[in-house]
Amino acid sequence: MILSDRSIYEAIASGRLGIDPWLFTVDSARRFADGAAKAGGELVAVENNPLDAVWKAQPPAPLSPIRPQEEHFTGRDSADKRQAIEDILTIRDFDKFLAASGYTGGQPLAPSA
Repeated sequence: MILSDRSIYEAIASGRLGIDPWLFTVDSARRFADGAAKAGGELVAVENNPLDAVWKAQPPAPLSPIRPQEEHFTGRDSADKRQAIEDILTIRDFDKFLAASGYTGGQPLAPSA
């Protein structure tokens, strides 16, 4: 999913948009809050993410810390991968990018319509 300042602006024009503050950097939350105010709306931090309330079959949180994998497992080092992503976003003129886990519970991903 790609989020743009315009899509956020349109979603909160003259309304309130709840966000999970754990999912935004301080800078991006401030920028979206400023955009909300300009649109006549308001960005509101929610205490509990509503998606967590309806997602009953969530996998448990990992117990082990996140750590980088060795290059012989990944094929490229982390810096090269991040640079490739930055290059693609620059070429396509994206100003936001949301990366989400591809975890599907062992089920194949359905093609999007």
